[in-house]
Amino acid sequence: MRKKVLIIEGDETWARMMAGALEKEGSEVEIVYDGMEGLGKAQREHPDFIILSVELPRESGYLICKKLKEDKELRKIPLMLISAEATEEDFERHRKLRVRADDYLRKPFTDEEFLAKVSNHIGFGISQQDYEDLQEKIHQFLLEKESLEKELEEKKERIAELEALLEEEREKRRSLKALLENALSLIREE
Repeated sequence: MRKKVLIIEGDETWARMMAGALEKEGSEVEIVYDGMEGLGKAQREHPDFIILSVELPRESGYLICKKLKEDKELRKIPLMLISAEATEEDFERHRKLRVRADDYLRKPFTDEEFLAKVSNHIGFGISQQDYEDLQEKIHQFLLEKESLEKELEEKKERIAELEALLEEEREKRRSLKALLENALSLIREE
């Protein structure tokens, strides 16, 4: 099932960059450029993850975060605050509040950093059951691989034994041929 991500970001360039990275991972993305509009969309659509910028045109992302996390229905949705202006100390103070984001990321960031943070909270399009099934398949594959490698090693040893026997037979034939040639040579001399 595709994960629904709501991006509340006043900077269109950043919003599109994040949306593009998430869509490549199979997420369904909605972008909203206003905090109150984002709050309304979250209440209506209940996304799987919310990315909220501190810097919004009309109100602070901190205020929107507080409203989202005080809502009984929305507080369970993981939320990541992002900011170009906030310092690590600002984020640290916010982490200590009773109502806070689930994660924080300072701009500028790379797609890899961004996707790693998001993936920590929602993964990308894979349910817990799918994940467990995949783990089991990987385990079975590794067992089968180990068994095949052991079988291959045994066959290589058998081939080496057969090659040694073949070489012994060739050596015996060479010796026999030499004896026959000597015997023929002796017979011709007589």
